[in-house]
Amino acid sequence: MENLQNRKKEIIQQIGEDRLKKLKFSKLLKLIIFEIEELMVYWTVRQVNKMVCEVFDINISEPLFYRFCLKNLKKDEISKPIKRDKIEEGVSQNRDTKKEEIATLNEEELSAIAMFNSKID
Repeated sequence: MENLQNRKKEIIQQIGEDRLKKLKFSKLLKLIIFEIEELMVYWTVRQVNKMVCEVFDINISEPLFYRFCLKNLKKDEISKPIKRDKIEEGVSQNRDTKKEEIATLNEEELSAIAMFNSKID
């Protein structure tokens, strides 16, 4: 947050406080993109949005901020979606795939499977 405050001072020195208030939100966000990226390492998108709004005394809506982050920020390895192998029709699943599926089930699904298996035995 300290970096955001320092960046605000730099921007005010460069363009003035009046022009800062007249800037469109998207242009302001582009000016502070590196500070946002830095904050995103430790904070959620919602928290970073709140910090930016507080420091710059503006009200950027969450959907606008989310869209900006989605389009402009570098993606972390962690946030990349996991690629799943597609199973072709007519090919049965092997045992390892079924174990992976069971590992991702929630408690209700697991208890339903357990009850179903106990009825079969």
